[in-house]
Amino acid sequence: MLLYVDKKAEKRKKIKYTLIIVFCIFFIIANIYQFQKSLHTPDRNLTNYTPLATSANLWYEKNAPITIYTSPNSYQKIIVIPQNLTREISIEIINAISQNIDKETSSLFITPNIKDIAFLEQIIKTTIPNLELSNSPKSIILSDNYEEIKPLIYSHKLKPTTITYQKPNKIEQNKTLINLLNQKFPLPFIPNNKLDKEQQSLKDFVTNHQKELNNILNGISLSEQKFSHQSLLLQNTPFCIKTNTQTYCNLKDDISLFKAISNIINEIPATQKIEKLILITSFQETTPNNLSPNAGLLFRFNNRQSIILPQDIKHEPFQTIKKQAGINPLYNSNKMKFYQFKTMEMKKDDNI
Repeated sequence: MLLYVDKKAEKRKKIKYTLIIVFCIFFIIANIYQFQKSLHTPDRNLTNYTPLATSANLWYEKNAPITIYTSPNSYQKIIVIPQNLTREISIEIINAISQNIDKETSSLFITPNIKDIAFLEQIIKTTIPNLELSNSPKSIILSDNYEEIKPLIYSHKLKPTTITYQKPNKIEQNKTLINLLNQKFPLPFIPNNKLDKEQQSLKDFVTNHQKELNNILNGISLSEQKFSHQSLLLQNTPFCIKTNTQTYCNLKDDISLFKAISNIINEIPATQKIEKLILITSFQETTPNNLSPNAGLLFRFNNRQSIILPQDIKHEPFQTIKKQAGINPLYNSNKMKFYQFKTMEMKKDDNI
């Protein structure tokens, strides 16, 4: 029995299936390419990085309670304080002492082995000048060691009450006390302009993700990083990589931090050793009259560009940067643009 085969129809089928297969392969390749391109084309910048809220444990450490042991039937008063002082605890120690001064107990005995005894004596004399520091058993006893004063608590049958940090009061209006507290416990820097805020964000990012940044500098791939941190490394920020002989910078805003660092590392000769990564804030237009302290300088003119990092800023930076770009330092043009920026440095750790 003979079967009739339409060779033209079969040929059309083969062409059709081949085109479908080719289209599917092209579609898959195009999507992979587009995914890779989109993956390293960030829409967010690390200058807006916000760290997660601190844990409750840190709050407790700064506000550990003070315990006051007293009894209506005894002259003895004992104040037990945390071993580690903070600004808040120091203020509450003053409050606790002030609230327990009376005619019978108008002096204070600070146990010799207490931590920061010199600082405590200083702030007590500043805020309560009439209080006598003595070794009298009828004094208010200040200690940071419960086991040391426990026998005395039992013998006088003292009962505990606790106090914790409260709202500011008149004691904190003492300027001398404030100065002493500021010296002992410096207040955190509060950024008050755009560049300082961005610099603080970069500082927080480096503090929280130094390991991931070192991993990139040591050639570890993105997939080997913690999955929860990969999205941060796919964001953007300008940066420079400083080696023992040269500085390489990436100022593009259309490539992820991971990809940009990886690209530069591939360009660095094997004879050079990476020393540090310098993250850069956004660029703010400036003039010779309003360049901020500790700011770097970026110069752009037509297709020329040059940068000076903050630590390299010296005498007459605006002329220096033009000369660095190959332009006469005395030449001026309305097309010349100068930008200032702040930085955050991180030393490379080879032992990651």
